[in-house]
Amino acid sequence: MIFDVKIVCPHCEAEFRMKDAQPGEDMVGIARIAARLGKAFPWVDQYLQCFRTAPNKPLKPEKYRLLLEEIASVIASESIKYDRQEYYVKREALFEAIRYVGLSDKFGFKNHNYLKKVAIQMHKKLNAKESREERKVEGERGGRVKQIIDGERDFVHLKDIIGKIG
Repeated sequence: MIFDVKIVCPHCEAEFRMKDAQPGEDMVGIARIAARLGKAFPWVDQYLQCFRTAPNKPLKPEKYRLLLEEIASVIASESIKYDRQEYYVKREALFEAIRYVGLSDKFGFKNHNYLKKVAIQMHKKLNAKESREERKVEGERGGRVKQIIDGERDFVHLKDIIGKIG
């Protein structure tokens, strides 16, 4: 039958059957989730390539859809279950972790544990950076407030002097 004909990908030279190339439920599901992810989808796609068993072997559409659904649910909930604990992870940290792991160009992943570890670390770094920036802003703001208060004291003092003269 025609659907059993093998096709060779011009990009990666991987072989797959024509039946796998048809837009089925998996392909429609992938397209829907990709639309929800928007501009972040290329990073997620690059991360999911880490689940290939070999560098030149593509993921099957069913497995790709399942992995994509898992990642989409983690992104939507902004929480990660790792090492029997649940961690809140900001989206920025999660996307940075997905990008970092995707750029590592690894393959053979069995689960999302490596991404989870990286995301938790990225979240901690992001929080530390934000708290440093907040302290810096508060320090600058505190210095300005002190100058204003000191200036008002001088103004009040000058007003009292003018009142005594007049």
